[in-house]
Amino acid sequence: MASDPSRDPETQTHFAVRPVDVQEWKDRWDVLRLANETDSAPRVTPERLGAWVLKCNPMIWNIGEFVAEGNDVIESWSVADNYRTDMLEHGQRVLLWVAGGSKKIQRGFWGSGWIVGPATPAVEGDDDGYWLDPDAQAKVALYVPTEITLFDEPVPANEVSSVPGLRSMEVFRAPQTSNPSWLTIEELGLLEPLLPEWPEEGDEHGTTIAVGFGGAGFGDPLTNRVVEQAAVKHVTQHFNSLGYEVEDVGQEHLGWDLTCTARGRETVRVEVKGVSGRRQIVLLTKNEVRSAREDQNWQLAIVTRAQTSPELHVYDANSALKFAEPFLFKATMPS
Repeated sequence: MASDPSRDPETQTHFAVRPVDVQEWKDRWDVLRLANETDSAPRVTPERLGAWVLKCNPMIWNIGEFVAEGNDVIESWSVADNYRTDMLEHGQRVLLWVAGGSKKIQRGFWGSGWIVGPATPAVEGDDDGYWLDPDAQAKVALYVPTEITLFDEPVPANEVSSVPGLRSMEVFRAPQTSNPSWLTIEELGLLEPLLPEWPEEGDEHGTTIAVGFGGAGFGDPLTNRVVEQAAVKHVTQHFNSLGYEVEDVGQEHLGWDLTCTARGRETVRVEVKGVSGRRQIVLLTKNEVRSAREDQNWQLAIVTRAQTSPELHVYDANSALKFAEPFLFKATMPS
């Protein structure tokens, strides 16, 4: 249209657009704020990542009341179930962005800090008291642990957008993209002069070890039990589908959880481990390691994302022992 001023966009005349004229805009739906994760949002890679950005809609989560009550640290935040969330891990930088929608709330960056662990499933009935939209809260499947320290004063969006290299940040370019959003290394470098000093890195979340007669795992015993039950159910269904009858013997502390039998086949003894994320890191007790060494039909079944989208990984005893290494030693000292 610029090359043919005789064409008036306000009239009823049409204007032909050839494919060659728009080739450079192919899949750039973000220009119209119609971006989505699969076809237009740039893919995040560890090499490009400067910091994660967690977004808050003040019409859904009451950050105004949160601050008014004297709170200054965000300890967890809801995230979508996608490849970005799978990348979240301890030691990554994170910023809190508060969107528009409320006249009383300043749009912009409100805090900075660290991701302190992988995302974990939401626990039913766990309510922090600041959700304004129960339907939105009910849809949350995952939370990521954080240590985000809120600023004394937000860094306004208009101040951020005044920096030329920051006008194309994802929170501006595609504001509807689900959490987490992100900044490139270059964007973070341009943004940091506008921010208060970054807080010290927090300790990793979820490294507490719960050990009992029923086994051992990372995290609190209640969450471990819920995840383990989901994993046992999934593994039981798997072996049933293979024609086995499955007996749950987990309470007998034999060194395995499920005894799987079928006519004409050898009995399989399966130790089940459930984890919330994708990483297959589990703890084996002394009794479980003993069983793996003594029983050639012992198997280790790890169910990742046990409560959300379970994926089963089965290993024989030799493979389990090959990758097992001492983690803790119990020392009972003589009197």
